[in-house]
Amino acid sequence: MAYTNNVSLEVVYTSPPAGNTFSYATVETSDAFPEESQMIVRWEVVTVETPAGDPIQTGDLTASIREQIYQIDPAYLTFVPAASSVTVDGVALSGATVTVNNGDGSTTDYVYPDFTLINTVNPVKVRRSVNVSSPIVDFQQGSRLTSGQLNAGIQQLLFASQEQSVFGTSSDLSSVDLGSESINNLGDVNINLTNGGALLTIGQDGVITDSTTGGVNEVLSVNGDTGNVVLNYADVGADPAGTIPNMGLGEIADVDLSVISPAAEGDIIGYDGGDYVSRRPIEINTGSGAPPAAWLNATYRQVGDLFIRYEA
Repeated sequence: MAYTNNVSLEVVYTSPPAGNTFSYATVETSDAFPEESQMIVRWEVVTVETPAGDPIQTGDLTASIREQIYQIDPAYLTFVPAASSVTVDGVALSGATVTVNNGDGSTTDYVYPDFTLINTVNPVKVRRSVNVSSPIVDFQQGSRLTSGQLNAGIQQLLFASQEQSVFGTSSDLSSVDLGSESINNLGDVNINLTNGGALLTIGQDGVITDSTTGGVNEVLSVNGDTGNVVLNYADVGADPAGTIPNMGLGEIADVDLSVISPAAEGDIIGYDGGDYVSRRPIEINTGSGAPPAAWLNATYRQVGDLFIRYEA
């Protein structure tokens, strides 16, 4: 018989709740161990600051460092198990310093933004993440086994397996560090799009969507000089002076880095299957007979194009 795993493991907030009290009533928890050992609160901020006030994009940091920033220190949390809720001390957390371990023996301080900054880009996630650093039950030789102890041990294993199946080994889908990988070595990424042929675009709020969802639809492109992926309107690479508005069409580089062929007055731009070229929907020439083969065989010629001859 087929079955469906349908266990709620987190609640996502994209706006601050009243009193900064976040409910997780829909998340399955256990009475066998404290809330603090099975629930965490993550604030997935896009930007933090250095102690000097310089902004840092968390996406530019390693996955390990991001995780340390995202997970709010329990010192700022107050759990109310009876209400299945947790209150965050937003006043204390706003502008607070978080010290992260860089993995090489050194540490770095980062400063949180104001805790009122909770939105679709900077969500708060109340997530179940059971403590697996030690067993919840430690049996001793000759000790009496109880149903409560057995159930608690089994629940710890069950919860851990459920969380791993949903969030992965690090309890975070976004924590896989691909910094040392080449894009050529990556497999397809499931971006949950249902629109065939849709492009990934990025809005001014930093949210990446597919091109069919509307919005400003700035296209992500690669700066050929730096290799950085940039917004097409924010970094044009070879044109740092911003002179593109003053260019002629024949000077604009195509996506394949070729140049549109020189155009004559009245020409329009057409695609010949491999490049953008100048074309003329109405060709007028002298002489008689059928149009020349070059015109008849032109790959960019379209239905409705005219070739007109007249006597000189």
